[in-house]
Amino acid sequence: MMDNEVRDKKKAEEHTERNQAVNQLKMLSVTAIFLIHCKFPGRAGEIIRGVASFGVPVFFMIAGFYSYRISRSKIRKRAGHLFQLIIGANLFYLVWDLAYLCLTGENVAVWTAENLNWKKLLIFLLFNETPLRGHLWFLGALWYCYLLLLLFAVVLSGRNQQGKEWYSRAGKAVTAVLLLGNLVLGEALTGLGHNLQIPYVRNWLFCGVPCFLAGYLIRERQENQTACKMTRKMMIVLIVFCAVFGAVETCLIPDSELYLGTLLLALFSFMYVAYRDGKKTGCASWYLEFVDRNASLIYILQVAVIKTLQLILQRTGVGDNKVLAWIMPFAAFALTCLTAELVTKIRVCILHRK
Repeated sequence: MMDNEVRDKKKAEEHTERNQAVNQLKMLSVTAIFLIHCKFPGRAGEIIRGVASFGVPVFFMIAGFYSYRISRSKIRKRAGHLFQLIIGANLFYLVWDLAYLCLTGENVAVWTAENLNWKKLLIFLLFNETPLRGHLWFLGALWYCYLLLLLFAVVLSGRNQQGKEWYSRAGKAVTAVLLLGNLVLGEALTGLGHNLQIPYVRNWLFCGVPCFLAGYLIRERQENQTACKMTRKMMIVLIVFCAVFGAVETCLIPDSELYLGTLLLALFSFMYVAYRDGKKTGCASWYLEFVDRNASLIYILQVAVIKTLQLILQRTGVGDNKVLAWIMPFAAFALTCLTAELVTKIRVCILHRK
């Protein structure tokens, strides 16, 4: 019995590693998330930002998908690596913020008092909102997901099939309830004029855990050989509809972090690529490998690169140029990718020397 479980886990891990369609969606999501932080100008940029918010749930789903039935040692390894990223990213932005404040002539003492205090630390621990850079919340939320997965791996060990099926049904219910909570606290209340602060909606509980569970449960259906009831054409139609619906929601409620349309867009997009069963997609393999290698660094470094470019444009007197405003997202993304690749190569060289 134990040998069968080990063999099934190995098979599941090998299967997900070969799924290039999921990696292609990952590549698209990296670009989408960048466009949240570096928007195109005007109403068009705001609509693109709203639709691009699907990228964050997708990353949680990918993590959950690749976490199905992996060993506890592998969960601990991933959690440990992610913890190092959290520490490293926050230290980087602490140094970067201090340097930025000195360059812009802002008061370092005031900034320190406002951002490095016990209240900010408590918000970070409860809701993942780091006092240094808001976009780093994702790393903390994903770390909490791995810790919860490790806890449930211990709970499920030794359970019979009936017990595991009960937890699977409970996971589906939890996913639905928490995502509904996200939409009520986020989009619905914002539309009614009661805009909650971002950390209370965008956190491990209302975004990370349900989206992580969604990816995990999709992988579970595949492992149980449960066929998808929708055809690929139906999913494509739904994906297009959800993208349009998300754009309309963005126009109506521009201040929301996540929308029903973009949440469903993330779900259907992920289901579409997951059920392609790892077949080749025709996308340039070198770019897929590049994103796989540098996705974390692109995510971490993008805000620093964007703000540095904005500062340079302001200092040179062309910060309000409308043409440059449209070029900015492309230039910033390219520079972020190059910076991430450079950091990766430096890290590899240092490790080889050791």
